Amino acid sequence: MKTSRRQFIGLFTGGIFTTLFLGKSGGVLGALAADKKGAGKKAIDPPAGQAEASPSDALVGAIGYIPDATKVDKKKYPQYKAGQACGKCALYTKLNDGWGKCQMIANGVVRTSGWCGSFNAKT
Repeated sequence: MKTSRRQFIGLFTGGIFTTLFLGKSGGVLGALAADKKGAGKKAIDPPAGQAEASPSDALVGAIGYIPDATKVDKKKYPQYKAGQACGKCALYTKLNDGWGKCQMIANGVVRTSGWCGSFNAKT
């Protein structure tokens, strides 16, 4: 079967289009869709050499540290008010976009989105 130059170019560019835009892992279109789905939801790891403060640690548990302020038990911690988070606390020192150091917790770092019973709003 003889293929003309036009047919060859059409098949070649069609193959490139299919590979780039619809490729095995979703190609360009799949990557764009995945980026929009995960926008703002990417987890940030703690800074190098640092570990997250564990709520099971005695001191951390005693002050009621919770990694996600939106999940605070309002019956257990009636002093909690919506919008409070470690990132807005005077005891918090930012290390990166998702993590910081708390003056109340000696071992480990806390999430910017966390909360504890020692919350003291920045002024």
